[in-house]
Amino acid sequence: MPTRLVDLGQAGTAGVVLVVDTPRVGNLEDGRYCCLSHCWGGFQPVKLETKTSQLLRSGLPLQQLPKTFQDAVEVCLWLGVRYLWIDSLCIIQDSKEDWEREAEQMALIYKYGHATLAATDSRDATSGLFRDRYPSSIVAPLSRVIHLDSVAETQVQTACVVDKNLWLQGIELAPLNQRAWVLQVRWTMCPLIME
Repeated sequence: MPTRLVDLGQAGTAGVVLVVDTPRVGNLEDGRYCCLSHCWGGFQPVKLETKTSQLLRSGLPLQQLPKTFQDAVEVCLWLGVRYLWIDSLCIIQDSKEDWEREAEQMALIYKYGHATLAATDSRDATSGLFRDRYPSSIVAPLSRVIHLDSVAETQVQTACVVDKNLWLQGIELAPLNQRAWVLQVRWTMCPLIME
């Protein structure tokens, strides 16, 4: 478990988000938590520091969090996950010792999270997780593809052909995927075989 997590238990009722130390919480009910991957950008979001520690531990109205954090809380609650790991709220930002200790654990934090929410298209924490899109611009048309092999057998498959520029612009060149710690997976086509 991460050293600290954001407790969303009261987010739906009292509108607060609490930073908690996981050893004090026990087994965290079912042990599930989500992680948020995002760019800080020029905007410095609410963060855990020595001077803000008590405030964050006593609770913070959800509306005081940046839009990306609010959206992440909403998704976690929709998934039925009570805890969330956000680097700026779970690592003491003005403590070199805490940063070094937590940085060593980051791969495990992401590995064992129930899900990682990525604010891929956001340049900072104020932009949120979601964008308005036109479905017709992202729905790939289905095409029937006929394959002939050397024995003259014919196979018919249905495939969706995705514009590689859509992937390039929307994913690979998105702000989050320009950061060094983000693993980029490069796909140019997504075949979909229909039976």
